[in-house]
Amino acid sequence: MDVIAEIKNRLRRYPHLRFSETSRSIEVLPPEQSGFPVALFVERNGYTVHFSGWHENFESPRDALNCFSYGLSGDCRLRVTYRGSMAHRWILEEHRNGRWVAESTTGLFFFPFWRRARTVVLQNRIEVAAEQGTAADRATARSS
Repeated sequence: MDVIAEIKNRLRRYPHLRFSETSRSIEVLPPEQSGFPVALFVERNGYTVHFSGWHENFESPRDALNCFSYGLSGDCRLRVTYRGSMAHRWILEEHRNGRWVAESTTGLFFFPFWRRARTVVLQNRIEVAAEQGTAADRATARSS
């Protein structure tokens, strides 16, 4: 499966979204200021999906595609913590049973810890739910 070609095919349904691509990556820019970029990189041994600073590796192209679509949906959001102007922690949260639940965290070891912390919540709200699979599918993909 050519994951980048499949993403581009799906993006045709959303002409208002801006994206950039190379032969080995694609990135959808946030549709609103309150959103975050969603990117997929084709690696030697699989795929890496990025939501701003959060990232996850996948072996399966289907799992990577599902995660990419999930990042554009309203069922996913990022809680980003800054120290001063530097982002250092990204918590992926999933909307489940009417509540936001933390799924995974990516963070930096070195950051200006002495600076005041502030947290922002970023979310894309593109309706791609029919293509992204169930929450159980995404959880299985992240744990494999």
